[in-house]
Amino acid sequence: KLQNMRPMRGDCMTIVIFGEASKPWRKSLLEHGGNINVVNDILHDSVLMVAGRRNRERTEATREILEKGPVDLNFQDEFGLTAAMHALAGGDYERVTMIVEAGASVDCYDGIHQQLIDKVARRWVNMRRRWEEEPVLKQVWLDDKVYRPAFEKLVFLLSERGFDLQTAMLGVMREKEMIDGVPYYEWRRRKRGHMDAGCPGLSNASDQK
Repeated sequence: KLQNMRPMRGDCMTIVIFGEASKPWRKSLLEHGGNINVVNDILHDSVLMVAGRRNRERTEATREILEKGPVDLNFQDEFGLTAAMHALAGGDYERVTMIVEAGASVDCYDGIHQQLIDKVARRWVNMRRRWEEEPVLKQVWLDDKVYRPAFEKLVFLLSERGFDLQTAMLGVMREKEMIDGVPYYEWRRRKRGHMDAGCPGLSNASDQK
């Protein structure tokens, strides 16, 4: 019910419904011309970013948006985060894969000069560290039939676009390193000549190092 929803500041009805309502509400909205490219005018979240944020229908809501299209897959919020990055932050590997497969750029930089592969690498490094602390978690991951296949598919998709997880992991190790007076990720972005473009639209990532 709409009265039970908790909209964020700046949310319009489309964002509220796709973020919190069930499929019948979303379907009705789309049938009546709901604009899937509207943005929260305060938090700058897009409909794709908030899809299913409170009702556990994230994958389904995301699929509905992508099928409806066209939608700005590379829109960046005030922190430079894309919908794919938002999905990754929530551990929704299937959603990230869906967005990437739909054509989202994986070259975009966020406000701290990281790309999607850098955030995937950070999650992988953190996961491996947890395995060292609690070895049983590694077996849980190996036995997983949902998250692990989705994660592996995402890594594969990124590799097809020229981004290597192992190389990105080396970047994670250098995260706090200062080079020429700036943090590593900013230095790397400057070196690539990408400071003026949030989503450079590169054909590959050959200069990942």
